[in-house]
Amino acid sequence: MSADTDEQVFKKSSSKFMWKDSYCDFQGINGVNFKNYSVSATPTLLLLDNKGDLISEKQLRNLFYNKNQLLSEIQLIDNKNSLTVQK
Repeated sequence: MSADTDEQVFKKSSSKFMWKDSYCDFQGINGVNFKNYSVSATPTLLLLDNKGDLISEKQLRNLFYNKNQLLSEIQLIDNKNSLTVQK
């Protein structure tokens, strides 16, 4: 989602994005989606699941916590067994 108000500026800048999907209604920060998603500044990154539902900050923290906990447990096993684990 972009805050651009000029279509040419949006096309030029969005062509450099690492992700394939981009959206701009050319209303700037007054656009409906900025209001819908409570975006108050750019850049703001929102993470969606495979169904297109917004992942909350709490869900994201839990995902990272569980990932870090799992990596810590793998590291403990690695240290005990002298295994090589790629992260």
